[in-house]
Amino acid sequence: MSYRRKRLALLLGTLAMTGLMVSGCGQKGNETKDAKESTEKTTVKLEDVTKLNESDMFTDRDLEIGYDKDTAVAITLKDEKSSCDSSNVKIKDDIITIQKEGTYIISGSLKDGQLVVDADSAKVQLVLDGVDVSCKDSAAVYVKNDKKVFVTTTKDSKNTFSNESEFVAIDDNNIDGVIF
Repeated sequence: MSYRRKRLALLLGTLAMTGLMVSGCGQKGNETKDAKESTEKTTVKLEDVTKLNESDMFTDRDLEIGYDKDTAVAITLKDEKSSCDSSNVKIKDDIITIQKEGTYIISGSLKDGQLVVDADSAKVQLVLDGVDVSCKDSAAVYVKNDKKVFVTTTKDSKNTFSNESEFVAIDDNNIDGVIF
């Protein structure tokens, strides 16, 4: 390509870009001015930043990883035969619902079941001890209503949660995970 053609192509490209920039400015008004004002409004001085304090966010209980086996409630999962001796746990079909604050040691398996935590404004600790739960169309573990849920495992235990297909709405929540 000759020098003259290259120069003409460059000139046409520049004119086209200038035309795009000018037409873009006329469409939205003062975008540059608005962006500058927006940036100025969000400027924060370093001395105004409050440092996060772990003790403000977590209680001593939140940071504790252990559990008391003697006071914990045992839940045994088994297809159509799950069991628990506590009135704090409701078992209907293969849906196990924890309704009160406490520590729950869970063992066993469900081919198509669900572990639900529905303990209003309570702290619940789930201790998993060889748990295998599959739920065909929802979360295998569903924290429906609770203040805090702690999930821990017993030493050397293997725990598995799975979903076999799409998630189907069972209430107003958009359940979209195997643990939700």
